[in-house]
Amino acid sequence: MRSIITRALIGIMLVSLTATAAFAKTRRATITLDGDTMVNGKLLKKGDYQFTYNETKGEVTFKHNGKEVLRAPARTETLDNKSRDTEVRFSNASGERTFDGISFRGTRQLIELG
Repeated sequence: MRSIITRALIGIMLVSLTATAAFAKTRRATITLDGDTMVNGKLLKKGDYQFTYNETKGEVTFKHNGKEVLRAPARTETLDNKSRDTEVRFSNASGERTFDGISFRGTRQLIELG
């Protein structure tokens, strides 16, 4: 009887872990910076970066050559229309190029740092 209960509990734990992983909302994209860019107060050099947004934690990470170079809090804003493509937004207001956010194709969500 104990082994049946133990097996049932293990089965329930595996199902709940699988369900949790399935509902985790993570979005990834490779971003190519064609020039030095300020991201959340840190200068990222020209190159390719793996961008990851974890909605559950409310944070983004930037990796370069497999090494994490930046982790920052993020927030989302709802757009009026769905993005046709994955779009990275930059500004140049202070005389230096700054990463403003990213929207993923088919979503109405703009991910911004801060």
